This record gives sequence, structure tokens and C-alpha cells, in this order.
Amino acid sequence: EKASLHEVLAGGAGVEDAIYPAPGGFDLVPSGTSLEGFMEANVGRFPDVVEALRARYDAVVIDTGAGVSQETVIPTGAADATILVSTPRVASVRDADKTMSVADRAGAPVGGIVLTKSGTGRSPPAERIAQFLDTDLLGHVPQDSAVPKSQDAGIPVVAYAPDSEAAT
Repeated sequence: EKASLHEVLAGGAGVEDAIYPAPGGFDLVPSGTSLEGFMEANVGRFPDVVEALRARYDAVVIDTGAGVSQETVIPTGAADATILVSTPRVASVRDADKTMSVADRAGAPVGGIVLTKSGTGRSPPAERIAQFLDTDLLGHVPQDSAVPKSQDAGIPVVAYAPDSEAAT
């Protein structure tokens, strides 16, 4: 069994042991799913892992959760720029606003926002949310039943339903 980022951060594997091919010509280093792996991970090693990946790839995309925690602040500090990803819900937009503050303090300027589940409920248009956050709208992914189905199948939506609105 291949390693995950947790094993790399725990010192039990090299980053090359945790790289997996993904659809679309990308490689991926998953964080891992076990609580034990998370507990053993040393987030302080994260900048070294990013440097090892930068030496190997043209671009490195780091996916973190929103909020203020070591698991968000340290990866954000290792980034050149921050791309916000949010739903149009009020609580999510507030989290995106907090993440902007974390990114600013970490020296990883916000390069824009991508909205998911856009066009749902009574949410304002994607352009207005980007304007409210004072950042560029990089794109938006509409609400699409293919997304939860692809998640349940464990397959990215671009491979599971390549012609769906979300994949497009």
C-alpha cells in the first residue's frame, strides 16, 4: 500500500512514495484518512514537503480547509498565492473572508475565488460574492447531482461524469 501525506509528515515515507496519478494528467498526494496518521503527522515538516514537490512539478496546489488552525496556517505560509474555494452560503463566504485574513498574514496573497454549488437557493450571483470579498472571480461550478454521485463512487466528477455541468 502506498503512503499518504500523513506518513510523509510523520517521517515514515518519502514524498515520492505518496504520489498518485489523477485524471487529467495531474499527480496527487492525498492527506490520508486515519486519525492515527493525522495524530502522528508533524505539520512543521510541511514546508520541506512542498519544496520537494516544487522541485518536481511546475505548480503545486495545496488543498486545505478554511479557518484558523495549524493545518491551515502552515500550508498557507508555504504557498505563493491563495485561491479561495467556497459555496455561496453566508457561513462559507464568512469563512472565505477569514481565510483571506490568514493568507494576508501568511504572505500568500489571494489570487481569486472559485464558487461551488453556485446558483442555488437565494444566494447572490457569483460575481457579487467576489465583489463583496474584493477579489477576482476565477470561476464557478454549478450545483450538479453528478458531484455527490461521483463522491460516493470515489471518482472525480471529471472522470465519473465528464459531460456534466460540474465537470465542464
